[in-house]
Amino acid sequence: YGVNPAPPLSCKDTESLKNYWTYNIRTSLKNHLNPVWNIGFRGISDVPFWESFKDAPETDEKRARIIEQMLHRQIGVLKKETRTDDPEFRWTLYNENTSFVGDGLIDPPKEKNLIWVFVNDRRDHFPPESTRNFKIPDNQKYGYYYHFQFTSTGAHYAQAEGIWKMEKNLRMMDGIGKQPLSLVVFNVGNIREFLTEVSAG
Repeated sequence: YGVNPAPPLSCKDTESLKNYWTYNIRTSLKNHLNPVWNIGFRGISDVPFWESFKDAPETDEKRARIIEQMLHRQIGVLKKETRTDDPEFRWTLYNENTSFVGDGLIDPPKEKNLIWVFVNDRRDHFPPESTRNFKIPDNQKYGYYYHFQFTSTGAHYAQAEGIWKMEKNLRMMDGIGKQPLSLVVFNVGNIREFLTEVSAG
């Protein structure tokens, strides 16, 4: 229908990536949305970027460096398009990001209103040890992205997680930093299995 095809995914084609981010930010602003903006760099279908970008490097150090560079590029685009030096935004530390930050391979951006959002362990509904032991700077805002359900594991037909587990998660995370949690995201999946947990949350 006369629409140009999307360019191939490439770590080097930062101009196309910037155009994509800019389009999405402008669309949100045009529709008068007021989000907590989300930055990050991953691949297709909830996987690390190196599974989707054919020119991705093969070492963790180089992969982490690309993620760090992309975060700074996104912050630049976001500040330009929102016309503010202090947008309210978050970076969700999905799987590989949690590992890279925990291993010291990514130096998270230092921004006044950037919330570092930690995620519960892969296929387990508790914060991983690396997160529980992470040294969050005293003035750093942070949050928690909590999966009630994983597609491949966990409850699917009956309630199984329990309010006690949700409370334990939030208390554990609220205690790892000097500040209280700034943001909590519940990934629910099918709501009927988690009615009491969502209500309590």
